Amino acid sequence: MRTDIRKLQVLHILRENLKNPSPQAVRADDIALRLQLSLPETQLLLKVMTDMGVIESSVDSHLALITRKGLHHLQSSRPATV
Repeated sequence: MRTDIRKLQVLHILRENLKNPSPQAVRADDIALRLQLSLPETQLLLKVMTDMGVIESSVDSHLALITRKGLHHLQSSRPATV
């Protein structure tokens, strides 16, 4: 699957987390499980996304949160409705 699609999937997972009454950072292994990726692949993806500024992650890429830039990116990537 293309990397840009994976990035959007990660952003959707992290946005869902915001619906919790007390959102906490999402664990990389939970993201990996949902996306059916290995943990190292997921951690690399999280690092790239952190460098893009669309998420914040821990130094070791084990925890992640979506940023305002990530939320904006999700909104702008939605297909226009007719």
